[in-house]
Amino acid sequence: MIQKAVVLLFALTLIIGCNSHSGDSPLYKNSTFTLNRHMVKEGALGAETSSAGIHSNYFKNKQQSLPPSLRYTFIINGKILEFQGQNFHEVEISPDINGHLECPISTYGKAEQLNQKNQQASTTPLKTISFQLDLSAILQSFSEKGYYDFEQERLYEDDLHNIYLLCNLPGQSVLLPDLQSRRDLIMRGPDEKGLFYLNIALEQKNKEQPDQWVATSKADYFYPSIQSDIPILDQSYRLAVESISKTFHNNPVQSFQTNALNQQHLWYAAYLSLGIIEPDLFRKHLEEQLERRNIHAENSLSFGWPISSDRILWALAAWELYMIQGDREWLEKAYPLMQMIFEQDIITLMDPNTGLLKGANIGIKPQWSVYPNWMSPADIFNSNHLATNSAHYQFFRILEQASALLGKNPNRYRKYAQNLKLAINENFWQEDRGYYAAFLYGQQHKLSAYRVNHFAEALASLFQVSNLQQGQSVFQNIPTLAYGVPLNYPLMQDAVGSWQDHIAPMAQSYWTWAAADIPNEEAVKYGISTLLRASSLSMSNPIAIRGTNGAIISHKERSEKELWSAAANLGLVYRVLFGMHFNESGLEFKPHIPKTYAGTYTLDKVKYRENNLKITIEGFGHHIAQFTIDGVEFPKAEIPNDMKGSHEVFIRLDRQLADQKEINLIAPHKLLSSPNAKLVDGILEWDPIPGAIAYTVLKNGKPYAYLSEEFSFRTNPEEGAEYCVYALDSMGFESFGSAPVFSVDQSRKIMSGIPYTGQSSNIKGFTGDGFAILDRQKNRQVNYSIEMEQEGNYLIDFKYANGNGNLYSGKDCPSRSLSVSGIYQGVIVLPSRGDGEWSNWGYSNSIRVRLPKGRSRISLSLESFNEPNREAGNRVLLDYMRIRKE
Repeated sequence: MIQKAVVLLFALTLIIGCNSHSGDSPLYKNSTFTLNRHMVKEGALGAETSSAGIHSNYFKNKQQSLPPSLRYTFIINGKILEFQGQNFHEVEISPDINGHLECPISTYGKAEQLNQKNQQASTTPLKTISFQLDLSAILQSFSEKGYYDFEQERLYEDDLHNIYLLCNLPGQSVLLPDLQSRRDLIMRGPDEKGLFYLNIALEQKNKEQPDQWVATSKADYFYPSIQSDIPILDQSYRLAVESISKTFHNNPVQSFQTNALNQQHLWYAAYLSLGIIEPDLFRKHLEEQLERRNIHAENSLSFGWPISSDRILWALAAWELYMIQGDREWLEKAYPLMQMIFEQDIITLMDPNTGLLKGANIGIKPQWSVYPNWMSPADIFNSNHLATNSAHYQFFRILEQASALLGKNPNRYRKYAQNLKLAINENFWQEDRGYYAAFLYGQQHKLSAYRVNHFAEALASLFQVSNLQQGQSVFQNIPTLAYGVPLNYPLMQDAVGSWQDHIAPMAQSYWTWAAADIPNEEAVKYGISTLLRASSLSMSNPIAIRGTNGAIISHKERSEKELWSAAANLGLVYRVLFGMHFNESGLEFKPHIPKTYAGTYTLDKVKYRENNLKITIEGFGHHIAQFTIDGVEFPKAEIPNDMKGSHEVFIRLDRQLADQKEINLIAPHKLLSSPNAKLVDGILEWDPIPGAIAYTVLKNGKPYAYLSEEFSFRTNPEEGAEYCVYALDSMGFESFGSAPVFSVDQSRKIMSGIPYTGQSSNIKGFTGDGFAILDRQKNRQVNYSIEMEQEGNYLIDFKYANGNGNLYSGKDCPSRSLSVSGIYQGVIVLPSRGDGEWSNWGYSNSIRVRLPKGRSRISLSLESFNEPNREAGNRVLLDYMRIRKE
């Protein structure tokens, strides 16, 4: 009876609320949706808010339906892609009267796509699907040669462990690193016909999704509460706070282990907002990691250190907690670990050719998904990402400030920060586009990836890598979509032809925070409004939003535990609207309230050190006209760090419009597939790319030829050079470059002087009589003696095998130090090439060295800084060293 009364009261308040606000002018409006103070409207979809909660028809009117066609592909051992680019198997979804769909036999490596597609999804419920796979070409090669050669690697028969199905059906589309945990997606067989097969039963959802969310007052006990003239903002904030309260206060320890996509997201969430409301809980978590004396991203979809240097995010979170709490003892405990991370990263990751830090993207996108398919983990280690370098710049500045506070010399860290800032702007800034490139990649010569990584752009702005003029240019020029800021643009296709168009709420919250700091009025209004649309329609903290159609990815049970998404909504309030900045002298306010959001905002029960604050902001704009504490006016909008007690803070904005700069709101655009260039008898050739109007051939990293109707290019067979091919579309966007191709093979294979073993019948594919085993006990140093006919620059890498674990475990990967005649040159990484695949041989990253004429001694050694996490496996098999003239 009580529950019915609550629902009736909720409905009544919605009716009253709709009538009282019917004349509202929009907070924000674009071609897809309109946001008012109390509601959002998107065609037939809508959500309304009142003091009782949120009512939405989103799930009732937009049930998750089947796509018109079924796209699928097969992944060998959870990592070898069947196709590159836009190819996949495709069948029309037309089940029989029993709801069963029998797919035709698929031949591995042969794409089957529908020419004419039914735009209407089937009305017959799809219940079961049968898949069959003809793997005869691979099996025949096993029978004849014992192995099969893929584009990037050789697979021996003994190393064929599992074949996984990946498809575009709801509930069956998973991230590549998660495939190895999905036993239900493993193909069975072969059967008596020699076919592999799999039957899938789809979950039938009969339960209706709820159409309302009723707020409770429980969370108000733990966290700051908000009251404003924008009900849709207030309820989205309360929704986030209730989720966080439910998560932390039911099981605070488990929250850090299971309730974030990975550890990176948790550190970013702490820096953004969760550290503000739960500093003690986050400090306890960071202290547990500190006591282990090594930091790595547990439960991560990363490659592990040193390919991923996400350990520095721990330092960023630890510093922000110090700024929030002001506990010098905590800083003194954290500082030695920060120094250790710095020393290891500098000696391991610093690229002497660019002045940048090497390694994978440490933004919030799973790391494997932002690079060309041909790039191996070793190639990714040799790349340079904007997010990684911007975060390191902030890390160096933190060490500079921490050193000064603790009475230590900060000059070394200041110098590194200054040099890195110069290197970032020299290598990443694109004057013609008005924003930064996402990353540099390649082998002998670095190429720029002209994709936009919006989270990385936000970090560069927030951490002041960019100057004011650059920051203004970034937010005016980078492409944005109607439903929010995508993680990357143009959009990439995944293995089953679905577009990686996700908008991550936390990334957008950081982006909006950076826009407020510039400031860009339109970007701030857009950033807040598109996130409020998603949380209000879904009545949740969305996992993600589809950039192409605005579809909200939200599962009730999981969304309640999405700490990073809940942190995004809190970040809009704390960091953007109230402009909270924690520094050495106190809590400073730099609010930004767009004109359409003008009104009064009160944030109560804000805890800062030994203060309990009630903060009220009135008006709109970016500049403060009046700032008072307990009625006393202060010249600086800051709570001093030595103030104590309960206080009322009042901020009146000057009601002057912040710079009304436009944003670049455009339609979704798809990234072309990369050409698959090959060199055949001196001719560089590739297959035409659908959608491409031209191709650019690069020679040694520089544009060399422009071809509009040709798919081949004759090289000089007597001239050694590195070639790469881009595809260009009609919008002027470039694909990723093809894998580098060398016109003349000038490489030499050098065996070491240590005893080789190789009698194990289980390991195949090595060169000569055997291989060397490298681990913590055996061959900690391997020496090579080499005679050079002329002085010059050379590239050195190593052919190796490593079957120790999953590529995406987040555990540290083996590495060794390379020295020439006793002088350290850099780090060689030897990451896993597949779990249990000890016959899978490939090349490490390469290092450019200067060798004199005559004899040199080259050493590969295991040093202490090569393995900060001794829990990780360190066994690798070494075949030979390769040396190439540059």
